[in-house]
Amino acid sequence: MGLSLILFLAGEASELSHSLCKLIVTLGDHSNTYLATNVTSQQPVAGSPHTRSQLVQSFLRLLLGYTGLHGYFGVDEEESEMTLGFWYLFQESLWSVEYDEGDDERGSVPPADVEESNRLALVNAVYVELVRILRGKVAWPPQNILSGWPKGGSFEIRMRPALTLVGAG
Repeated sequence: MGLSLILFLAGEASELSHSLCKLIVTLGDHSNTYLATNVTSQQPVAGSPHTRSQLVQSFLRLLLGYTGLHGYFGVDEEESEMTLGFWYLFQESLWSVEYDEGDDERGSVPPADVEESNRLALVNAVYVELVRILRGKVAWPPQNILSGWPKGGSFEIRMRPALTLVGAG
């Protein structure tokens, strides 16, 4: 549902989509440590049939959807560029987060080594998808599209996702 909502908003009401993207990015920037900590948490969310990991992963898919919006940021869309700072902060949080290994909150979850393996596999899949998206964003457009861009600005337009791509590697 998240990606279809983005595509609808991006195509039908770009101002609304832009505002939603700003809200999601701000929430992600503010909560990146929480997201990193709970990316594979099997703890239920109070009042919801979902686990923390399900909600965090849905949030990450939503951000990936905005990161991969069709078009060229700086030219015909701005939302994909707005997400780039989040991915850097999220990566930093993943490296520095300390996962709770206490038995009282874990309930019936797999042993720590299995959980760590699952966490690494999931995070790897997210960043593989991010790199795939960013590689597409840094590719030069066909000449007929490039010729309509302002002179001198195309290099800067391509550099922003390239720098994020280097940081994600």
